[in-house]
Amino acid sequence: MTLDDLYKILLSDNPSDSIKSNEERMFEIIPELRTCKGFNQNNEWHIYDVYEHIMHVVDGVPANKVMRLAALFHDIGKPASYKEDENGIGHFKGHWDESIKAFIAFADKFELDEIIRNRVIDLIYYHDMHIDKLDGNELKDVINKFGIEGIKELYELKRSDLLAQNPKYYFILDDYDKQEKEVLSSLIERVKEEYNSIKTPEEILEFMNKNISYGWIDNEGGRHLNELVGFRKKYRISSLKETLETGLGTCIEQVYLMHILLDKIGINNKMFCTRVYEGRDFNNLEAEEHLHCFVLYYLNGKVYQIEHPDMERAGIYEFSSEEEAVSKLNAHYEEMADGITRPVTVFTNVEPGLSFKEFNEYINSLDNNRVMN
Repeated sequence: MTLDDLYKILLSDNPSDSIKSNEERMFEIIPELRTCKGFNQNNEWHIYDVYEHIMHVVDGVPANKVMRLAALFHDIGKPASYKEDENGIGHFKGHWDESIKAFIAFADKFELDEIIRNRVIDLIYYHDMHIDKLDGNELKDVINKFGIEGIKELYELKRSDLLAQNPKYYFILDDYDKQEKEVLSSLIERVKEEYNSIKTPEEILEFMNKNISYGWIDNEGGRHLNELVGFRKKYRISSLKETLETGLGTCIEQVYLMHILLDKIGINNKMFCTRVYEGRDFNNLEAEEHLHCFVLYYLNGKVYQIEHPDMERAGIYEFSSEEEAVSKLNAHYEEMADGITRPVTVFTNVEPGLSFKEFNEYINSLDNNRVMN
């Protein structure tokens, strides 16, 4: 089974059914999962064996790679950590460490994307932690580690985990709602304070690294992290407020945010869009998206790019001129698009709510602003 095969199973509408239909293949690539099947938890908190519990949790989380992988592996280390007390009650102290060990072996085998890998590890480690019992410094560390999007993911996993346990404990869901609201409120206040204190381009990059992840909110309110599945069908541009409060943005939202911050500190800048040209009549919603926005700023006779949405190139780059910057950056993205020529256009506005097709048409309307054909 390839990683793509696994993702098709995990991202299906009923992943537990898909897993069970491909059970032997799943057990071959994740041997720890076989051990979970039929493993009785012997604890009043649980009404399912470990395997069935995992299946319910996978079904209960949003259909994205991070959440489905975290759900699949969150308790997979339970059989390896199982201990019974003198009353025959089962306990799984430190099972998250065994689960992480199993996930890392899987991630290494399939050379998993580093961002997805780290997010899943954090979710597994913290999924069973009592966030409300952390002291001030510990809570601050968790907030800094996860960011806005990560905190939402953590509580989605915690809720799905609880709903796959004994219904007598569902009252804890109210506690989770309260905790999440308080943590997010604290985090958003911190983001606003940092936003208002920025004074240099370097601080802009630091702010982006700390608070904004590559992702998007679809037209049904679903969140997508570091993936473009369904992008052409469901994407709509988030407002600046939404970007800051969700911690998610594609290159469109992220470049606009950096543009606003550069304006705020009085540094001249421009936004650019490089893309494989698509006319107004292009309507293939299954086609791969080939568009990247970037921002250049002008300081002390030099030209600089702040790159953040393309995480492999995240950083600040210096160029001798705008022409050199545009030429080199566009050449990089043309290479990524198998050498297809890409026009580069200066744009000045990002209107919230636009679909991908509508944003592309807006860029097409700016033909007079092309700096490279």
